[in-house]
Amino acid sequence: MPSQLLKCSAFDADQLKMLDEAFEEVCSELHLLNRKEAFGNLVANKVMECARSGEQDPQRISEIVAQDLRRSAGQFHH
Repeated sequence: MPSQLLKCSAFDADQLKMLDEAFEEVCSELHLLNRKEAFGNLVANKVMECARSGEQDPQRISEIVAQDLRRSAGQFHH
């Protein structure tokens, strides 16, 4: 997960590990190679937003974020 985003987060060490796991899963699922680009930051923000809403399962977070990003991308193709 982009380190500049983690520096300004209020998550503890265990939560950061979970966030990083979810971030890596989303990037892998979406075939995102350069994770430090703008889209990587968007993914990281979405992962943190999902965790702030109460979800703590990295697998579930990655599913929610990937689905949300696919849905948003689909809106641009219509």
